[in-house]
Amino acid sequence: MTTPLSVSVIIPAHSCERLVDLKKTVASLRSQSRVPREVTIAIDHNEALLDMLTPVLLDGTIKAVLNAGTLGGAETRNVGIKSASGDIVVFIDDDAWAAEDWLEHLVAPYEDPSVIAVGGKTISTWDGGRPRWFPEELDWLVGGTWKGHPEGPCEVRNLIGPNMSFRREVCDQVGYMRPELGALGSSFRAGDETEFYIRLKHHYPNHKILYEPTALVYHRVYRGKITPTKLCLRSYSLGYYKSRATEILRKSTSAPFSTERSFLSYLLLGAIPAKLRRGELFPALAIAASILSCGLGYVRGKAGND
Repeated sequence: MTTPLSVSVIIPAHSCERLVDLKKTVASLRSQSRVPREVTIAIDHNEALLDMLTPVLLDGTIKAVLNAGTLGGAETRNVGIKSASGDIVVFIDDDAWAAEDWLEHLVAPYEDPSVIAVGGKTISTWDGGRPRWFPEELDWLVGGTWKGHPEGPCEVRNLIGPNMSFRREVCDQVGYMRPELGALGSSFRAGDETEFYIRLKHHYPNHKILYEPTALVYHRVYRGKITPTKLCLRSYSLGYYKSRATEILRKSTSAPFSTERSFLSYLLLGAIPAKLRRGELFPALAIAASILSCGLGYVRGKAGND
């Protein structure tokens, strides 16, 4: 009989202000139909938060580790990975909570030995409701699965942080997340996940990175997290950090941003015209502003790299 794969869940955290949300995250993990071997809260340079956790959340199956090295989300994830003892490393954000059968669906595809990474669907849950001007096509800006993403199970290029997993052993072969590309506190930086999974696929060309939509996570979007100004700044930042990753990515693939080009075509030729036909002017303008800002950030980053 094959021994079931063991699972280590890692929750990156950096802010004391999210303690209530973190408690909800942990509660959702304690009620999973598939019980993880361990849950680790990986804290980014915040000893005060570590002290707050000790009497509140930690027990025999839940522990905390402190990232005292390079500041940022990527290195915090790395610290969590290095502390993990499970066969599968799973990530969920500290402002998200999982459906009861999340781990069951997320881990099931690993029965196929050719599967090296699996991610699930992340549903954006807005405080006060989604702003009428903010389209679902841009939910990637708030950490959610966006409209235009494949709806059914499929192979994908990369996974997103609030709901992703991979075999622990792959880090021994390909290394860890790149700290210079990861999130920094509440600022929007991107590129570490994309770069990691492209590097992973390059090393394991005959293996699969899968999207499994039945593995559900709900991701809180705080009131005021996204405004028209923040939309432009976040899109600009995404373009900038994608450009910083370009030279690294091109060592692994000749077409590092084919996924982005495909999505851009969908936005320009499908989403924007459809919204204009329906009279949804502001959502269409939001998509156009995001595309322009992302492009400007990419150009600025490329100029800095040259």
